[in-house]
Amino acid sequence: MELIKTRVNRRLVLSEYSGGIRFGTDALLLAHFALSAPGRGMDLGAGSGIIGFLLLTSGRASHIDGIELQPDYVDLCRKNASENGLEARYTAVCRDIRDLHSFPEEEYDFCVSNPPYLPLGCGKENASEPLNIARREVKCDILSVCAAASRSVRSGGSVFVVFRPDRLAALLSALRASALEPKRIRTVCPSSGRKPSLVLVEAIKNAPRGNVSEEQFCIYGDSSHRDYSEGMKNIYNELS
Repeated sequence: MELIKTRVNRRLVLSEYSGGIRFGTDALLLAHFALSAPGRGMDLGAGSGIIGFLLLTSGRASHIDGIELQPDYVDLCRKNASENGLEARYTAVCRDIRDLHSFPEEEYDFCVSNPPYLPLGCGKENASEPLNIARREVKCDILSVCAAASRSVRSGGSVFVVFRPDRLAALLSALRASALEPKRIRTVCPSSGRKPSLVLVEAIKNAPRGNVSEEQFCIYGDSSHRDYSEGMKNIYNELS
């Protein structure tokens, strides 16, 4: 597969497969949402590794293990880590999220995940198998993602997830079923007055019940979607 290089910011240049999984605004929003997470982290469904790399270069993360099912993308994570000088702090692991017992117990301080958004049978499937696996619950569903995250993070550790707002109930149910209590919820809309298109959730393992709904975040500052909002500009600045 042909590789395309994209300069993410002044610190990162990312190689991605043409026609394959490409990073988007959801990855940037999730990385920023988890920016305060300290210590050793895990990225479930790492793709090209972008979220882990952003956390390593911009946050307090000391090491990231990128968990990815597709061998071609595991190799791509390793290539990107090496080319950005992060190979000592980033490990790409080929692992099936559904194989729960292959995950270490309580080894990580935090976990991030940009999981497949769409359930099986929802809409027309992608012709590209890697894209279909990334976008639909072909190889894992949200409950298996939450179960793997819960097994792997320490008690009191955080799990950060980006998901679709219309499936928020499924996400919250899966988190609580996995002893992960939702604590912060932030909806994301394209611009003011538009319906939310994404939702960000931070959950904490074995925490008491109760959460805070944060102010809705707008990606664009105008209805024509030509100019980023001040909040989005700040995210780019803080991740650079």
